[in-house]
Amino acid sequence: MGLFSNKKNPCILCGEATPRIFAREACGGKLCSDCGKKISMQEDILAGISLEDLRQHMKYRDENQKLHETFNDTRTISFEGEKLVIDDKQKLFYLTSFAGKNDPIFRFDELTGFAYIESMEGKLEQFIASKKLFLKGEERIVHERGVRVVYEYTKDYKEKNDSLLELYKEEYHGVAYSKNLLNHVLGLDDAMMSREKPVKQMYLVFEFNNPYWNTYRKDVLEPVVRNYNDEDKAKRDAGRREYIRIYENKLKDIDKIANAMKSIFDAQ
Repeated sequence: MGLFSNKKNPCILCGEATPRIFAREACGGKLCSDCGKKISMQEDILAGISLEDLRQHMKYRDENQKLHETFNDTRTISFEGEKLVIDDKQKLFYLTSFAGKNDPIFRFDELTGFAYIESMEGKLEQFIASKKLFLKGEERIVHERGVRVVYEYTKDYKEKNDSLLELYKEEYHGVAYSKNLLNHVLGLDDAMMSREKPVKQMYLVFEFNNPYWNTYRKDVLEPVVRNYNDEDKAKRDAGRREYIRIYENKLKDIDKIANAMKSIFDAQ
């Protein structure tokens, strides 16, 4: 153990030896493995926190563990191997996306924003950085350069826009798997369905009024079109059919999460 630990650089919180390599750092010092794992906050918040604030955070994490012991799971929504777990009686929830056995628990009234966003052109980073989310209905650009905000919820502002698939449905009178829809999708000859990822990026964004978390973003695994550039039209068509099926199933799962977020806002 001594070979991989360094007593000359003790943990700034507990005084124990810190790892010689890959030690987590905060407040100008290093953390032991146990203290490093216990911390749960955004890295930009951690970068600017004082040592006393960090000690308060550790107490906060102990209280969070106690909340898990009394947490009453009334609803659980699974998505891509992770879970949204809700306690409607105590008005609490947590996301297993944060990893670890002591996931941060949030009060309903700490949730300030939720959105599902998809991009056709891979420009979500710039879009999110431009602060066009969560403006509570104020004028903004939704369809900027192929970026579509499908769900956008705050306590006072709830909007549901069209996804790519729903735009197809709208064109063909809401029939998801009509012959016309399939002919339309299979017959596309533009950059949308003739590339591996018609939707290049898919994100879930959660915003909080919490001392340690302002924003959490989950990258959704984008489906791909198999055989999208195959010379055999039958294989291309089969790949596109499969893509539509997978993409719609993802939207159904995201819709469950969005409805749960809406219910949390309604209960605030």
